[in-house]
Amino acid sequence: MSHKQLEDPTAKQALDKFKLEAAQDFNISDEYKSSYWENIDSRPCGSAGGQMVRRMVQQHEDVEKYKSQIDND
Repeated sequence: MSHKQLEDPTAKQALDKFKLEAAQDFNISDEYKSSYWENIDSRPCGSAGGQMVRRMVQQHEDVEKYKSQIDND
């Protein structure tokens, strides 16, 4: 399996921060703070991932809504 590398190093940092925030929302074990996810069950990790996707979609929708308001003014 190949992994795509992020071209912008700050993007990885932002995604890691985003992941940790989502994990905190679901009260996932403190092990996530060390970026060691191997001992955490897949269900909470999936919940954190789902939360990340929901937030990204919401942010995108908010930006698009803002852009359309600007265009209509």
